[in-house]
Amino acid sequence: MKRLFKILTILLTLFMFIPLLISSKSSVKALTDSTENVPYSTYTLGTDNRLVKTQTAYIPVGNLTFSYSGEELPLTQAQDIYYKANTIYVANSMSKMVFISDMNGNVSRVVKRLYTDSTHAETINLKNPTGIFEKDSYLYIADKDLQSVFKVNADDEIELTITKPESELYGKDTPYVPTKVAVGDNGTIYIVSEGTSTGVIEINYAGEFVGFLGINTVTESFSAFMYSLLYGNENTARTKPASPLNLALGEKSSILTINSTVNTETIKRLNIDGQNTFREDAYYPAVTLSDITMGSNNYIYAVSAAGDVYEYDRNGNLLFNFSVKDTSLTQILGLLSSPTGLIVDDNENIYILDSQYNVVTIYQKTIFVSMVHRAMNLYNEGKYSESKPMFEEILRQNTSFKVAHSALGMALYKEANYEAALEEFEIAKDKSGYSNAFWEIRNIYIQNNSGFIFSLIIGVIVLMVVIRILNKKTKVFVPLKEKMGKIKEKKLGGELTYAFHILKHPKDTYFGIKREGRASYLSATIIFLIFILFYIIHQYLQGYLFKQDFGRQGLTINVLIVAGVIILYVMMNFLISTLNDGEGKFRDIYVSTIYSLIPYIILILPLTFISHFLTYNEQVVYTLYMFVIYLWVGINLVLSISEIHNYGFFETIKCILLTAFAMVIFILFVMLIYTFLSQLIDFISSIIKEVSFRA
Repeated sequence: MKRLFKILTILLTLFMFIPLLISSKSSVKALTDSTENVPYSTYTLGTDNRLVKTQTAYIPVGNLTFSYSGEELPLTQAQDIYYKANTIYVANSMSKMVFISDMNGNVSRVVKRLYTDSTHAETINLKNPTGIFEKDSYLYIADKDLQSVFKVNADDEIELTITKPESELYGKDTPYVPTKVAVGDNGTIYIVSEGTSTGVIEINYAGEFVGFLGINTVTESFSAFMYSLLYGNENTARTKPASPLNLALGEKSSILTINSTVNTETIKRLNIDGQNTFREDAYYPAVTLSDITMGSNNYIYAVSAAGDVYEYDRNGNLLFNFSVKDTSLTQILGLLSSPTGLIVDDNENIYILDSQYNVVTIYQKTIFVSMVHRAMNLYNEGKYSESKPMFEEILRQNTSFKVAHSALGMALYKEANYEAALEEFEIAKDKSGYSNAFWEIRNIYIQNNSGFIFSLIIGVIVLMVVIRILNKKTKVFVPLKEKMGKIKEKKLGGELTYAFHILKHPKDTYFGIKREGRASYLSATIIFLIFILFYIIHQYLQGYLFKQDFGRQGLTINVLIVAGVIILYVMMNFLISTLNDGEGKFRDIYVSTIYSLIPYIILILPLTFISHFLTYNEQVVYTLYMFVIYLWVGINLVLSISEIHNYGFFETIKCILLTAFAMVIFILFVMLIYTFLSQLIDFISSIIKEVSFRA
């Protein structure tokens, strides 16, 4: 059956491939149907959430040019391309026109001049058309220079002109420079306007302003923040959200937008509320995209001006990525200079518009893509069992294909093969799926071993009761108590055991530290090192579902930050208390701060153990447990400030706020010095390189 499926897939691919080869408008024939000569590599998202090489997804098979009345139409500075029902629509800003073509490049209609009424007495010439869309035989043209969007009928007559909305909700100072346009099934017109930071403009079918959709967030750089902090906001321009760059229609009334790299979410799938509905762990391109589209197969495609092509499924899972940038200017088939748009036909072939090389290059899907699409389609339709053998074949060809591991895990989960599903989810780092599979495994274990578990709980309770009775009625634990007493008699042992006194009597503990000298630098430092050790153990050994991915050397940096913050707190607290008549010495502050961490040391290892038995359904238990730890430590720190410095309530609050403020200022100062030194080193390095080059 598998062999028959492969033969049919190959025949289908060849059937799609032949028309492109014999097309009279394809100026360059395909090199070969093999992927060996493809001038770029293809990547997918690996199981470590990094791009890894995979089989070639799309093969360049030719270039498409356009002709009208025997003359070739230029594509130089063409800004938009749109596909619908085997028809291609192109907006060319330099030629001041839009045109309509079939799939062979035969142009049937060119629009340069629009008529304001049926008499054709008055006309409007297009100046800079940058966006094109077709809906119900009407063309929607966004002209950047005319600052208008035109709805045009088959006779080039303007049915509707959308200029800057006069509504107060739009805002008088909000710019209106339409560059892209799309129209939903209900007639709603979506417009991307250059410089409009409030999101995508929504216009109803009658041309009335409705509102904005999907405003981007603002991320301010550290240098800009420092400049505004030092020199004031009046000397800096207000930071505004970046406006969307392009848009397309998604499925189920969603809107796809692309944004500059100023935003972390360079691709968004917006619902009717303007919320991004992509997966939380979606892979976002770190380049500025120029166009986006969703094919009839509901896969999302995007291209950047730098030549990076991305394909996602409907949920935001990255399937393929490849770069068609012609860095060596060789003009080899498949490599481009300045991609400005892309479309996908009904056969899932990609067409990329290059406004510099003046062509539209055709990329045909490979058998591997057909298999991935078929598997994903079955998976999204809920046919997990049918998709399972396909995902197994995909993983046989590429074991690092993350989406395939996750999908195979779901297929195994639906078959109640929870152990195997758990492994696949873990490989894919799909923690949601892992949680569901682990929940089922845990339930089965509890059901099969309920008697043993109940007996174990009863046994532990009985053992605790017996130990308590033996402790009161007998002398079994007397030798142990004597050994503990000898340890306490020693200075260091007494100081270390005294730290646990804080669990019941924190105020007495701080009094003993300050007045009775019952702790020292050495004992506090030992406890500090134990705290760091337990912190590392918790981060490394806690349950998979709650373990953070620090990346390479990330945990080391995290540990240094935690230790640094504690030391910085001690230093700043000492400085602030000195200026505010605090009685505490540096030793008292250091020791009391470290002793305040005892609740964390006592409670964190049990949580580390418990986390191995929790799923996301009990995440509230984990969160509440950590909250109790942090709250307990926080209360201890507040009490330590009050007792060590002999402060009242308001003086304590004042000291806390000033200490926090001093810590922030110190961190900003260090970062400012670091930035200055980095720039100085770069400047000196550039001078040295320049001198050595000229020498």
